[in-house]
Amino acid sequence: MSKGFTLIEVLLCLLLLGVGMLGALASQVYARQQVLLATQRLLATAMVMDVAASLQSVPAAASSFHGRFDQAPVGVALCQDVAQCDAQQLLQAQVQQQLSVLLSDSASSLPSAQLCIVAGADQPEIQLSWRGVTASKFPAKSTLCPLPAGFSHVALRAGGGV
Repeated sequence: MSKGFTLIEVLLCLLLLGVGMLGALASQVYARQQVLLATQRLLATAMVMDVAASLQSVPAAASSFHGRFDQAPVGVALCQDVAQCDAQQLLQAQVQQQLSVLLSDSASSLPSAQLCIVAGADQPEIQLSWRGVTASKFPAKSTLCPLPAGFSHVALRAGGGV
């Protein structure tokens, strides 16, 4: 009887080790995708809530504010004296500032982002959609704007929450 391992035993051990390492690598890639998706959803939710707060801060103009924004809106002529600005001008300036950050080309955290705002009875409805890391597994039940296939979205509806 000789002591040691046979070639077949060594090859089987290497095969088992390789399969285990591939499984660990696959789970790490999946976990990274899920963290990135959760980060995008958190950022989108915060942005939608921020736009909703801006619209609620100027209730006189919020009921008439609506639009679809795939890119930041063209610059609004701002008042020189804030005391002379009306509610609509203040709201436009505030939303324009938020959209310029969200929809700028450098905002790679939410690629191909588009924002839709539709005036509602009590509160405008807001939807933010973006091309996620992976295609969305949940079909949109109803959307304010056409939602491209595989896009993720967050919607804030009057009385319905996020």
